[in-house]
Amino acid sequence: QQKPFGIIPVINKNLTEFGTLMQITEISKVYPDGKMDIKTKGIQLFKTLNIIEEIPEKLYSAAIVTYPENQREGIPSLMSALVKNMRKLHQLISTHKKYDKPDDQLCSYDIAHHVGLSIEDEYCLLEYTHEIHRQEFLRRHLNETIKVLEKWMRLKKEFSLTAISKI
Repeated sequence: QQKPFGIIPVINKNLTEFGTLMQITEISKVYPDGKMDIKTKGIQLFKTLNIIEEIPEKLYSAAIVTYPENQREGIPSLMSALVKNMRKLHQLISTHKKYDKPDDQLCSYDIAHHVGLSIEDEYCLLEYTHEIHRQEFLRRHLNETIKVLEKWMRLKKEFSLTAISKI
């Protein structure tokens, strides 16, 4: 049986306060030295209270944590709009993300890693304990990102047309 483990982000060489409890979903490959390629799923948000640097007979640190209430119900119509905008963003940058579940079952955690957030913004999203707040954060980010990309695409096209007309 796989035991859950925690991951605490490190930003600017500092451990952050919030982390994610992870579950291994698949061991893809085991190397001769014992290292593994694994697939994981985040299962719960936690807040670190105290780090324990050394654990006897373990190669890793531990922490005393608390599990804040994490409201996971969002606004379905807003989530639908977020997924639509994520797909639009992916179209603009010529990429595609396939999910293991239908679009109407996705939540902010599912799409956050695929909308161009900086590591700092991803952590900011992790700190929100209400799905509605995470959705709103992503809405603002996607709207701004798409606006900038569309402007860039227009400028690129105009520049290309200007260059061609001068030939």
